[in-house]
Amino acid sequence: QEAAELVERAVTCHKAGDLAEAVKLYRRALRRTSEPSDRFDSTRVAIALSHALAEQGRIEDAERALRDAVEKDPRNAVAHANHAVLLRRLGMRDAAEAACRAALIIDHAFVPALHTLGTIQSECRRLADAEASFVRVLALDPRHIQALINLAAVCSATERMDEDRKSTR
Repeated sequence: QEAAELVERAVTCHKAGDLAEAVKLYRRALRRTSEPSDRFDSTRVAIALSHALAEQGRIEDAERALRDAVEKDPRNAVAHANHAVLLRRLGMRDAAEAACRAALIIDHAFVPALHTLGTIQSECRRLADAEASFVRVLALDPRHIQALINLAAVCSATERMDEDRKSTR
C-alpha cells in the first residue's frame, strides 16, 4: 500500500511537471515493489520512471531504468517497445530493432513496436522493410497519421531511387 501511495504521489508530481520529485517517488516505489508478485506493477512504475527521466533529458538514465524493467519482466511488450524508442534516441539502432522484435514476439500486432521498427528500418535505408512495416501498422490502425506520413516518405524515397537507377542505365 505504501508503494501504491508513492506511485500516486509520483504521478501527481509528474503531471504537474515536477519531474525531479516524480523521479524520486517512482524510485522509492520501485524499491518497495520488487517482490515477484508485484512484477507487473513494478514494470509499469519503471516505464513511468523512464518517461520522467526522458522528459528531463536524461535519456541514458531512462534507458537503464527500462533495461532493468525488461530484465525483470521479459514478457512485457510495452517495456520492450519503450526501451526500443530510447535505444533509437541513443543511436543504438541494432539494439532498438532487437527490442522492437522482442515486443513483436510477445504481441505480433503491437502497433508502437511495429511503428518504431519501421522508423528504424527507414533510417537504415531498408526501405522495402520499412514500407512493409508501415503498411502493417496502417492495416492494424488505419488512423495512425505518423505511419501514413512515414509510408509516404518511404514510397517517395523508393520512387526517387528507382528513377535514379533508370537514369543511370
